Amino acid sequence: MSLPEINELGDKVKHWQSGETSYYRSLPVKNYIFAILSLLGIITTCLPWASVTVGFYNKAIAVGLHFFKGWINFLCFLIVFCIMLFNRHIKVGKMYEEKVPLYGAIVTSSLTLIFLVWKLFQVRIGVYLCLVDSLAFLFFVWYFKKERKQWNNNT
Repeated sequence: MSLPEINELGDKVKHWQSGETSYYRSLPVKNYIFAILSLLGIITTCLPWASVTVGFYNKAIAVGLHFFKGWINFLCFLIVFCIMLFNRHIKVGKMYEEKVPLYGAIVTSSLTLIFLVWKLFQVRIGVYLCLVDSLAFLFFVWYFKKERKQWNNNT
């Protein structure tokens, strides 16, 4: 390649960020925090949740997706992840976009806690990590709601 060809190529890709990534650069930090927590929740749902008996004496490890509550948690985390990062394409209303993390956090933490009590604490690390993740979700929902109230009171 000669020098003029490299300059032409540079002119073509010079402003690649302007149109394609402006939406993601304009998202608030809370959307990224909720998306990261949702991604961690999806991962913890796929970790071992409990030991189950297969047959008479064979013990096996079951992941969260083997249980109904695990699937609901997985879908809640996936919905929150998609709405937080891809709302421009999905076109969910602003009011619902603000409430999705709250409802997702309540559903996932309560279902994980119910599963934890239902198995009487004979569970694996995946349930504990999922519970920690959903409680962190609740904390950040509370924190951003409190921060928004303080912001509205100051202005």
